[in-house]
Amino acid sequence: MLGVKIDNNMVYTSYTINGTISESGVTGTVIGISSATDLQNLANLVNSGQTMSGKTFVLTSDIDLSELSNFEGIGTSSNAFSGTFDGQGHTISNLYINKTLTSTGTSAYYGLFNQASNATVKNLTLKDAHIEVFNEFGTGNTVRIGGIIGHGWENSVENITIDNIAIITNSSSNSAVGGVCGTAFSGDTIRNCKTSGTITGTQAGGIVGWVYTGAARETVIKECQNSATIKG
Repeated sequence: MLGVKIDNNMVYTSYTINGTISESGVTGTVIGISSATDLQNLANLVNSGQTMSGKTFVLTSDIDLSELSNFEGIGTSSNAFSGTFDGQGHTISNLYINKTLTSTGTSAYYGLFNQASNATVKNLTLKDAHIEVFNEFGTGNTVRIGGIIGHGWENSVENITIDNIAIITNSSSNSAVGGVCGTAFSGDTIRNCKTSGTITGTQAGGIVGWVYTGAARETVIKECQNSATIKG
C-alpha cells in the first residue's frame, strides 16, 4: 500500500499490485481486476474452494458484465469468499443472474458474491443488475439474494451504490432479499450504502432483507439510504 488517492471527493487506499489472476489461480496478495474474465476467474476459484483469505482484489477499471450471459456469482452455499474487494470507485454494470430451483431442501445464495464470510467489499457501484430466482416449489428452500452479498456473516460492506437493480424471486418461505445484502447474519457492518431500483420478495428490504438478531455479535447498519421500490 502506498497511501491514498482522492477521486470524486472520496479517499481510497492506493495499492501496489503484486499479483495476477487466471483460470489456474492467483499469485501475490494484491491482485488487479480489470475485466469480466477476471471476475469470472475469481468466481470459479472461490467456488472451487479457494476462500482468498488474506488476498486483496482491486478493481482497476469499470467492468461491463453483459458478455457473461448468466454470471455464477462469487462463492457458493459451501464456499464463502473471505478476502477484500476494493472497487476504488469503479462500476460493475449489467450483472445478470437467472436461476431456477428444481428441488427442495437446498440453500440458494445469489449476488455478486453469493456467500462471503469475514470479507470486506467497499467503494463500488453496481449498476443495472438483474437477479431473478424462480423456485418451482415456492417453498422448501433457503433463498438469500443481495446485490453485493447474498448471504454472509462478519463482513464489512462500505461505500456501495446500487444503481437501478432488479431483484425478483417467488420463493415464499425462508427467503431474504436485499438491495445490498440478502442477510446480515452476525457481526456485519454495512455503512454508507444506497440503493435504487425494484426489489421483489416476501421478505425484502432496500438495504438488507433480513437481520439476524440472535447472534453473539451485533450487526451495524448506518448511514444508508434506500430509494428502491419494495414489492412483497
